[in-house]
Amino acid sequence: MQTLLQDRLGFDIQKISIRKAESAVVVRLSAEPQPEVRKSTVRDFEKKTGYFLYLESPETDMTQKMASGATVGVCADTCSGQTKVSEKVSMPGGYFLPGNGAPEKPVEQNLAMSCIDSEFEGEPYRPYKKGILTDQYGKYIQLFFLSPALGDRQSETIQRIADQIGWRLRIAPAVNQNTVLSMVQQFCHSQGVELRKAPSYLPSTRSVQLKPAAEYAQIDAVCREAEEQTGLPCRAAR
Repeated sequence: MQTLLQDRLGFDIQKISIRKAESAVVVRLSAEPQPEVRKSTVRDFEKKTGYFLYLESPETDMTQKMASGATVGVCADTCSGQTKVSEKVSMPGGYFLPGNGAPEKPVEQNLAMSCIDSEFEGEPYRPYKKGILTDQYGKYIQLFFLSPALGDRQSETIQRIADQIGWRLRIAPAVNQNTVLSMVQQFCHSQGVELRKAPSYLPSTRSVQLKPAAEYAQIDAVCREAEEQTGLPCRAAR
């Protein structure tokens, strides 16, 4: 983790903080990196570690202090007394922002949570947990799915909810590895596939690897079922 950051950001790194509850890492920089460096570092870091990356610098601090009001397509204040965000602020990706039809002020948080539950009722892929978190822009609601890929399948529902409740929403970037691997092992058992070792999760490719004890004609069916239910590619190591 630190090696990747040092390679990309060098001596500009002042402090690294890990927020396990948010599956995020916050890096304080002495200077703002070039836009292409910021974008590629955030993308590659999340892909390799499963953690979301926030890069903070004196320039982003000043931008936030100067920001006033809210513009179309950008989230307004999401709680009483929270800083509003203007289009000048470079907000990290992955958020679902309230649109034109959203309430002027975000709804009360318990009502927001009830709305989320109601909208996901009957949906094939639902968040197993919800949480109110805080970043440099204020409060937002994070939705935890078994994998970010399952959350992506529900993008239309999530955007509809953001428009209804006036909160920023975000799909948690982390994979629920324990539950995913337990599900995949159960799929193998139900298909009569014995494994040499338990299924493993590969963070670098965000995929599941199986090591069958023998050749099984049904292994491809197991992998298809695993990918459908978890959102992660599943491969058998021959």
